[in-house]
Amino acid sequence: MSDDAREAGSASVSLWFSNLQDGDPRAADKLWDRYFHRLVALARTRLGEAPRRVSDEEDVAVSVFQSLCQRAEGGQFEQVRDRDDLWRLIATITARKVIDQQ
Repeated sequence: MSDDAREAGSASVSLWFSNLQDGDPRAADKLWDRYFHRLVALARTRLGEAPRRVSDEEDVAVSVFQSLCQRAEGGQFEQVRDRDDLWRLIATITARKVIDQQ
């Protein structure tokens, strides 16, 4: 990926997240499409060999995304400035949700 493409991708994620904070449901859809599979993979890794009783890694990813959207629309996460900040935030929320599930 070229530096220009990477910069454009970062800008679009930043714009989508800003729009999400403003309550734009289309932004949530775009972020979902961008991050869902990464969230599932991260949750699967974090869950390891733990039994999947009531919920699995996809359930964790859905819960993470719901929390992200609700809290972003509620005015939290002002420190998120780019896709790297957003990924760190999502990864942290995922790790905590996995701990809660276990």
